[in-house]
Amino acid sequence: MPREMALINQRLALCAGFGHHPRMPDDQPIDYYEALQISPNADADTIQRVFRLLAQRFHPDNADTGDADRFRSLHDAYSVLSVPEKRAQYDVHH
Repeated sequence: MPREMALINQRLALCAGFGHHPRMPDDQPIDYYEALQISPNADADTIQRVFRLLAQRFHPDNADTGDADRFRSLHDAYSVLSVPEKRAQYDVHH
């Protein structure tokens, strides 16, 4: 588990440095797995852990790294991927 968190933090540092944002052009939906920077094979615990880490980082109240649009896309992704039925439906259509 510490290795997973190290890899997540490494990916976040790389993405933050290059201004990466999971939002796609307006005519395409957001890839929820990309928004949370996880594999489609991620388990529920990993989804929750990564969401909490990213939500804390991008929460609008965070003066240093807050980003309301990014936080909204994270929340949308988590609200779908954290519910097994919604996740299964999302996986079928995407």
